[in-house]
Amino acid sequence: MHFQGQDGAKNLPAASWEKVGSLCPSVQEALDRFYSSSGFIPEHEIKRMRVCFQRFSSEDNDLYRGQVHEVLTHLSYIPVSEDKATAIAKDTNEFSTLDFQDFCDFVERYMQYEREVVRVKLEEWTAREKDEDEADAVSEVRGFLKSLGIICLKDTAEEIIELGGMSDYTCSRPEELLRCLAAYRAREGFKKAEIERIQQIFGSLEAEPQPKTAAEMRSEKHIKAEQLCIGLLKFAGLYCAEHLRDLLDKLEDTIEGEKVTPFPFYEFLVCTRRLRDAQLVAASEEFDNLDADEDGIMEAEELREFCKPLGFTLSAMEWEELAEEQNLADQDVEFQDAWTFLHAVQSKNGFTYDEQQELSEAFDRFSDASGELENLKVKDLLTYLGFETSVDDVQDMVSRVDFNGSKTMDRNEFLRLMRLQREITITSYTAAYSRNRLFARGGAPPEEIVRVLAAAKLHPNVHILNQALSLVEETGEYDRSSTQSLQFEGFLKVADHCRKTIPIYNRRHAHFQLDQIDDLRKSFDSQDVERKGHISIGSFLLLLADTSLAVNTVAGRARMYEQLERAREAALGAGVSKDEVGSPNTPRVRFLPMDFAL
Repeated sequence: MHFQGQDGAKNLPAASWEKVGSLCPSVQEALDRFYSSSGFIPEHEIKRMRVCFQRFSSEDNDLYRGQVHEVLTHLSYIPVSEDKATAIAKDTNEFSTLDFQDFCDFVERYMQYEREVVRVKLEEWTAREKDEDEADAVSEVRGFLKSLGIICLKDTAEEIIELGGMSDYTCSRPEELLRCLAAYRAREGFKKAEIERIQQIFGSLEAEPQPKTAAEMRSEKHIKAEQLCIGLLKFAGLYCAEHLRDLLDKLEDTIEGEKVTPFPFYEFLVCTRRLRDAQLVAASEEFDNLDADEDGIMEAEELREFCKPLGFTLSAMEWEELAEEQNLADQDVEFQDAWTFLHAVQSKNGFTYDEQQELSEAFDRFSDASGELENLKVKDLLTYLGFETSVDDVQDMVSRVDFNGSKTMDRNEFLRLMRLQREITITSYTAAYSRNRLFARGGAPPEEIVRVLAAAKLHPNVHILNQALSLVEETGEYDRSSTQSLQFEGFLKVADHCRKTIPIYNRRHAHFQLDQIDDLRKSFDSQDVERKGHISIGSFLLLLADTSLAVNTVAGRARMYEQLERAREAALGAGVSKDEVGSPNTPRVRFLPMDFAL
């Protein structure tokens, strides 16, 4: 295709001049990169270049050669390797830095390179052999953009085609595809509804104009540099964390350094696009890894594997509940479906409804009146839930959730942290299971399961273990009397039950060991001869007569009565039911409050 002329394009509808922001390009302006015959960079492009140059240049207004790749990415040029960008910069001048005029010369050179790359890609794409199911315009646009390294969702491509005025075209000709590429750039790859949401977020964070900002930015609405992270999190959610950190690291000097520079809407939109692109690329790579025959389709059940490297090792129950909610059944899924499913998983942090309720109740128990949980209490909460997590792991998880350094977290941040904890736990269970042969016939007698649980730092007593094994026996996943084999999903259920139940059991029994509890029960039953479930206060004092608690004196008995009331309160606080505790100040003493009293 000859970019200097518009022979093929002049028969198309006029390109839109609509802009989503004053510095953002229109479709027509985005086409200037390819159709401009002047040999000069258009003024609208110069304005955007100044903003991006200001972002990455030093205090001396010099841009280091190694930064040109970042500036090109900021300016929404087609993805290019850092080595190629640096090589073009070296051809511009012999120095390690570029002033703005040098940078303009560099961009002129790069625009020529980009035009040639796009020209070749267009020729290759339009000359390829097409499958019959590839004939629709959306597939054409998405496929061409992907050949340029741009991941575009199906619903986004539909809007791009409409914005480019190509709704009545097949988008199979070079000039039609180029129009769609320009439309993609005009919206930074977002749908109209997403642009409106980004504008709303920007407006909620907007700051007053600052006279110290660069001249080109004084009239532009902007947000303060420290608000960028907050705005991006509002749009992308907590699961953008890894990619957000990478982006913030690249912008660090102008966010936290000596050269702090505010962000106009155009640049906020650019940063949002860069964050979204990073997420899309990561998801697309995992999808392609599972798409063995490269037909752009995989089976629904493969979504479980798709989610693993993206932070969600879903149990069978989690997968089944999420798949049912999304009406996946056994259907084939495209990347758009996989992306939608991933967002559904993220919205629930990969947990079932019951798991979310359980975690929310624990959060409410430890959070303050404002609904915030102090970071210092996270370790205690994890212990309460039965997780043996190291201080280093807790600190690492907290740092990945508490982006604003507030030292507290809300419910959503806590649930995100619990997903991180879940992944650590699954890794531990997998390691313990994989070193043994529980899956083999006869490989999982109860004593062997106990040994593997111990390797996962779980030490259930015989009562808890029997409960756990009964659960998997009821579902047909285990038979202790015959096959004695246990697949990983069954082991996961056993381990989870033990992890949840051990701390509850310990709290209910005041952290006594099983043999101590048995001794206390025998003593209690010796006085509860009619098996009423309670004994008199006199019988209780009789049990304590030979102890060091000095209940043989009036003062000693008074102290014991007070201690018994505190024990009843402690038992209630540990989750023991009111029926098992009894009424306050009652002369009837039940077993569990007696444990707490002792």
